[in-house]
Amino acid sequence: MSVIGKSAMASIKLKGGLFKSPPEVAAMVSKRENKYYITQQDKHAHVKINGEDASQGQRLLDDGDIIEVAGVKMSFAWHE
Repeated sequence: MSVIGKSAMASIKLKGGLFKSPPEVAAMVSKRENKYYITQQDKHAHVKINGEDASQGQRLLDDGDIIEVAGVKMSFAWHE
């Protein structure tokens, strides 16, 4: 499991902007049965996958997906 946010346990650290501080835990990436999923943890985190809203429930991640959390974009990649 990987945590995205500003908490001390976050694997991917988010930093605040001029007026806004990111959530302690914005989203989590978890692995189940050789598949990866992302789940939004904070309602203000605004999680998107490839530009589409992913704020409700879990979303399956594919190699090369572009994840956007709290305004920060990153590319998802995994190798077996």
